[in-house]
Amino acid sequence: MLPVARWSMKGMPQAALVALVASAVPWLFWFGAAIAALVTLRKGMAPAMPVIVAAAVPAGWWWTQGDPIPLATTLLALLMAIVLRSRMRWGEALILGSLAGAAMIQLGVFLPKADTALMLEQLRQSSSEVAAMLDELAAQGLDASRLAELVISGVTGLVVMLAAVACLALARSL
Repeated sequence: MLPVARWSMKGMPQAALVALVASAVPWLFWFGAAIAALVTLRKGMAPAMPVIVAAAVPAGWWWTQGDPIPLATTLLALLMAIVLRSRMRWGEALILGSLAGAAMIQLGVFLPKADTALMLEQLRQSSSEVAAMLDELAAQGLDASRLAELVISGVTGLVVMLAAVACLALARSL
């Protein structure tokens, strides 16, 4: 990783190329976000804009394919990198990142695309304990499908926040 990061910091074209390729490859989006955060930390937001765009365009394409995680991770890592560069305090960067992640959850960014009723029915069939719990929730007037959407959205948001913090920590350590 360190040789690739050093090579990417030799110039904006190299950094943009690494961010573009890393963000386009499935399960390697975190490295593109880390490179964009690294350039943002070292150079500032305005000079890092080509790298930010190079990381965000493939991540945005993944969003159109139904996976918001790469773009959300990249945006959160960049937001925290901007705050960390300007304020030099990890606490403030993490608080702002957490608030932005919570806002994404509330806005429904991480809501599952598929119907959760099918998933709940499979869970109901696989375990009598889960079926009893779902029946109890229904008796209390709670919509188990909506509850499942909230849990999935919240857990996905937490994973995105952890990935963004890891990207920022990686960028800071390079």
